Amino acid sequence: MSTTSCINHPQQESILVLHDWQLDFCHHDQVAAGLMSLFEYWHNVKIKMQNKKPKNQHKHLDLLQFHTEHGLIDKLLYITKTPACIRRAITFLKQKKIITVHKNPNERYAFDRTRHFLFHPEVANNWLKKRYEKINSISEPEKPIEPKMGTNQPTKTAPVVATAVISSPKKPPIVEKKTGDIIFDFALKDFSLSEQTHVYKILNDLNDNSLQQAVVDECNQALSMGKVHNVLAYLAALVKRANQGLFSSTARLAQQRELKTPLTPATLSPPQAKKPHELFPAYPDWQAKQEQIKALFKLSDYMSFVLSVRAYHSDKILFLRCINVHSKNFLEKNLSNINQLFDLEIKIYLG
Repeated sequence: MSTTSCINHPQQESILVLHDWQLDFCHHDQVAAGLMSLFEYWHNVKIKMQNKKPKNQHKHLDLLQFHTEHGLIDKLLYITKTPACIRRAITFLKQKKIITVHKNPNERYAFDRTRHFLFHPEVANNWLKKRYEKINSISEPEKPIEPKMGTNQPTKTAPVVATAVISSPKKPPIVEKKTGDIIFDFALKDFSLSEQTHVYKILNDLNDNSLQQAVVDECNQALSMGKVHNVLAYLAALVKRANQGLFSSTARLAQQRELKTPLTPATLSPPQAKKPHELFPAYPDWQAKQEQIKALFKLSDYMSFVLSVRAYHSDKILFLRCINVHSKNFLEKNLSNINQLFDLEIKIYLG
């Protein structure tokens, strides 16, 4: 039972602690930040296990940790749902040198191609030290030179200043760039104050402040079309492209804001055909069918791609509604297996 919380949390329950600085270190990639926190936890466990041995028996390989891709998805509490995201995050952490990837250290299993990870806390500590020094150099003003007690001319400080300039010239402090007022509307209208703060932090890296709203609008439109899985990571990628001179805005949200007529569905876009969930009733046996589908796939795949699906039906067709393209692609790929459980024709759509 936990003694540090007002909640009696169950023992051996999965937990993931994510710090704000870890998001900064990982360029606001939540998957990479979560992996770094996870590797840190198991590194501390390995150190405790190593300390139980005599010092002359300590080995560098004692700190290696082994995780499968699906195991990492489970331990990240499904922040991501695909092994491809895990692989991209591992590649990023390798580039940042916070981890290194090794083969099985046991020579008897030289044929084993599983990956073992070694966490390097000194990389994070050095990064935090530089970050702390940079913050202090911006936030702390230079202290005025106080005259010594007993001097006849306490106000003459010009010679001291001149000597300081000649002997150790100082670089001008790095001033954080100001960001303008960003419009959070359309798909971003429900963003909380905390989420908006993270957006402003990412936009502060833009070299050209005039592109701030255009970058946000591009992310806004992509989010509304279901193309974005991680908003902050996608926004950081747009900022990087803009700084490289490769950003070209395709969003038309600015034109829609300039309309003099009231913003209504009719003025923003042409009439669209209604989707199945707007026309047909919910399929009453879907929950029972989900349990049957669950037996066909891995638990992680079911939790990631099937659990969130909703079903609607007409007389002859069963419509499966997916909340993202990953779920839609998974169902389309395994449609032949799912078809065996239904007498109706199945159609899958994104909505």
